[in-house]
Amino acid sequence: MEDKDIISRLFFSCWEKKEKEGWRSLRDMSETIPDLKRLISGELKVCEEAFSPDREKIWRNILSRIRARERRFRVIRVSMQYAAVFIFSLFMVVAFRVVRESKQKYEIYSPVSEPVGLKPFCGAVLVLDDGKEVDLSAIERDTVFDDRNIRMRIDSFRSVSYGRVNVPVEREVFHTLVVPRVSDYELELSDGSRVRLNSDSRLRFPVSFIGCERRVYLDGEAYFQVTADTTKPFIVESGRMRLKVLGTEFNVCAYATEGNVKATLVEGLVWVRDFLQKNYTVLLPGQQAEVGDGVVRVKEVDVSACISWLKGKFYFDRMSLEDLSCWLERWYDVVFYFENERARSYLFTGVIYRYFSIEEIADLITKTTRGVEFEIDGRRVVVR
Repeated sequence: MEDKDIISRLFFSCWEKKEKEGWRSLRDMSETIPDLKRLISGELKVCEEAFSPDREKIWRNILSRIRARERRFRVIRVSMQYAAVFIFSLFMVVAFRVVRESKQKYEIYSPVSEPVGLKPFCGAVLVLDDGKEVDLSAIERDTVFDDRNIRMRIDSFRSVSYGRVNVPVEREVFHTLVVPRVSDYELELSDGSRVRLNSDSRLRFPVSFIGCERRVYLDGEAYFQVTADTTKPFIVESGRMRLKVLGTEFNVCAYATEGNVKATLVEGLVWVRDFLQKNYTVLLPGQQAEVGDGVVRVKEVDVSACISWLKGKFYFDRMSLEDLSCWLERWYDVVFYFENERARSYLFTGVIYRYFSIEEIADLITKTTRGVEFEIDGRRVVVR
């Protein structure tokens, strides 16, 4: 019964402060608004596989707790608008699924609100052709920087753009944009193509494209918006993956810790191959190619989830805590240590804002996962 009580406990712990009036009216409305009862019953359905719940018993349990709490608050008459507010609020939740090695499954809900104040740290470095490093965070906004006829406009916030070189170029001059942890950065290449680099990523690129192709080299993750040019294909080399386009939008995730390289197509058409292969595989919008072990695997994906990092969110679907910790390490510049080895394999599904503090995220996981605790000391995060 303890497991079945989780939902009712979390209902009150999560919503008591902001939805007191909605809860006070819920008992009376539940008798006259069948849709409200059916809505909550529908939400309880996600637990069916794990708990085989008796919905009527859980429903009566929730109502009994509502009656008990009504004795603590002044009972007021609430209009039908509160029902609408409650129903809307019920959808504004994030699901965290925890699957333990024992194969027990728990569907637990936690409310989400967009945090205020925390902004990504910018400490990007531009490495020039001669090895000189430029700290982009120290550059004043809208600074025009010239280096051997190479014209760049640097925004100290999070972007740098390259202008076209109008003088003859005998060889390609390469720069490298290095984006550290706890940051992201935008780059506009000389052909007008735009690249958004995620944290702990680096892109090596020519300041001006010459020859019959536009080739760049990526380590980490980046979102590309490639300017169309049918005479000069755009090529991304990333790990084992070779990706060729003429003009399109796509995301590439190629962190060394992730193993295989993944490319997700948003618009247009791309060709993907393993670096050992000769033939390309065509990728269509809404598809993701995963390259590894000399094989290209293509599947349909939720594109919005794959590029959710562009909007400052973490999206994870049945991701182990060990893999999730790798993402958290990159964004918060922390190091996870697992004293609880079993916790590595716990699986999570959910969406959280990536601008939450690491303490808030650890607290959220602790509240939604039995048997997992975190100890945070500076950059050190111990999972117990």
